[in-house]
Amino acid sequence: MSRAFSFVLVVSLLFTALPARASFMADKYFRDGLALAQKRQWKAAVEKFESAVRFQAVFPQAHYNLGHCYHRLKQRELAIKHYRLAIAQDKSLIEAYNNLALLYEEMGKKSEAIALYQTAIKQLPKQSGLLCYNLGNLYFRLGKLDAAVGAYKMAAKQDPKDLDSRFNLGIVLVKLKNNAEASKVFRTIVAKEPRHVSAMFQIGLIDQRQGDHKQAILWFRKIIAINPKLIKPIIRLAYSLKKSGDRAGETKALQRACTLGFKPACSK
Repeated sequence: MSRAFSFVLVVSLLFTALPARASFMADKYFRDGLALAQKRQWKAAVEKFESAVRFQAVFPQAHYNLGHCYHRLKQRELAIKHYRLAIAQDKSLIEAYNNLALLYEEMGKKSEAIALYQTAIKQLPKQSGLLCYNLGNLYFRLGKLDAAVGAYKMAAKQDPKDLDSRFNLGIVLVKLKNNAEASKVFRTIVAKEPRHVSAMFQIGLIDQRQGDHKQAILWFRKIIAINPKLIKPIIRLAYSLKKSGDRAGETKALQRACTLGFKPACSK
């Protein structure tokens, strides 16, 4: 599943790799804890990871997993403690920065979350795509759209294959009424993923708003060809056909929408 389109922050998952010098007992408890955590048995996993760090105090992966488990158990202060220990022991552990920032946001500490993202991005500029993406989502929810644009652009630059950051960037640009740049962003997505109907739909909407119904019709028809059961592009197609003077085409599109269960189209 894609991570985009809802502007939901992405939680880093359990850390499964072991350090090269884990002691035998620390290794054993870590593996046992991981097996339990993967079954979502968080309390039992905590006991194993706590045992692992008792045998080996410097064990950032175990501290991170403890933070993750306590996070799941809603024991936030303990989660913060272990995420911080993981970062202190391994400043390259992006997952710990990411989840700690998410936890700060859950607690309403938006400023702390932003500061932590910014610190991690500066410290790990070549590995910060996920951090930039989540920072962009946080800025978006706070209504700081210009800052969100910058964060999404950084995320996209980190990973040329990252279409999610580009899509969210396009949505924010639309909200900023920068339709020309937004259209370019969505077209870039479609060039990379020709069946990306969400980006195609946004291009059609932009063309429609700008009065270019001929182009809008083409985009909505492309979407319908990919997925004939999507109602929104059919309704938008009907509108552009109406504006283009094609009443027969409009009626046909509305009939299709009615058939798919969109009752308002049935009375047209």
